[in-house]
Amino acid sequence: MIYQKLPSSTCKVMVQIKRVLTIAFLMSVSMYRRAQLADSFHLQQFFRDSDELKSWVNEKMKTATDEAYKDPSNLQGKVQKHQAFEAELSANQSRIDALEKAGQKLIDVNHYASDEVAARMNEVISLWKKLLEATELKGKTYL
Repeated sequence: MIYQKLPSSTCKVMVQIKRVLTIAFLMSVSMYRRAQLADSFHLQQFFRDSDELKSWVNEKMKTATDEAYKDPSNLQGKVQKHQAFEAELSANQSRIDALEKAGQKLIDVNHYASDEVAARMNEVISLWKKLLEATELKGKTYL
């Protein structure tokens, strides 16, 4: 109705302006959604990595707390296995460091799930420290 009272060139300009504004709005919504998806993707990657590490640490904890080391038979073999176990833990320290770095990065950018990230990160680090302590305790018995 408004367009009928305006000259045709003005009408065309207004239609073009409306199209440009619509496209700009859609681009803005799209960029916002893309950022949300990226945040969610990084969170899911962190959760996956923390779950994998937690499972791995729990698996290794079974070895570290195995009572078979108290049996004095085949002591040399047990010492060698323990050294290999310690080497495996040392080799995987970088995974713990990477998880901590990724978690801290999410926290630093005020990710919407920062509290859950911190809780998971602290849980894995706590399990890791317990694993190292159990391994050290087991190693002392071989000395």
